[in-house]
Amino acid sequence: MDPATNPSPASVPANFTVRELKKRAAMEHVQTVALDLFDARGYPEVTVEDVAAAAGVSPNTVYRHFGTKDRLVLHDDFDAQMFVLLMAYFPERRLVGAARAVVDRLEPVIEAGGYAVQRRVRYMFDEPTVYAGLMGEIREINAYLAPQLVEATARTEHPVDLVTATVATDLLIAALLTGVRLWREAGFAPSLRHHLEPCFDMLGSVPF
Repeated sequence: MDPATNPSPASVPANFTVRELKKRAAMEHVQTVALDLFDARGYPEVTVEDVAAAAGVSPNTVYRHFGTKDRLVLHDDFDAQMFVLLMAYFPERRLVGAARAVVDRLEPVIEAGGYAVQRRVRYMFDEPTVYAGLMGEIREINAYLAPQLVEATARTEHPVDLVTATVATDLLIAALLTGVRLWREAGFAPSLRHHLEPCFDMLGSVPF
């Protein structure tokens, strides 16, 4: 099935239970409270315990949902969906084409997020500990995505090995990260797509 006919990743997944929806709402509340505190007092000055108290939950609840302080910035409900969607477009479309299609689908989510998305991006690049957490997540994404590319191409005319897939995944993630960083440095203008396109153009040599 063409993923273009599937629901937008901005919509609530059809299989979400009431319990999962409540958990999602609770996490969004805690994340918003955390970002408000970071804005008011500075990221280094705010503890998980501070966030818990302001959000009206226990510190254990924050740790259970987010794990670490940097995840209060990095957590995004649509991360997993983004890579599922990428694999839905690939290998029918080349890797770069699949990534462009995902960005097309995510643009409404980013625009709807507005300031909330932008301030999360600022912390990702401006706070060293958050950036370190982001790099850790990128390693996990690569470890997940590269084998998926190998499997997806195994029955095509151009199968790739794990080394090739890993390098291609690194390049794709670097292009995405660079585009987001340039968007942040430009004051989030004119659009994320504007900054991503030349980064994607650099990936034209990826052979699949």
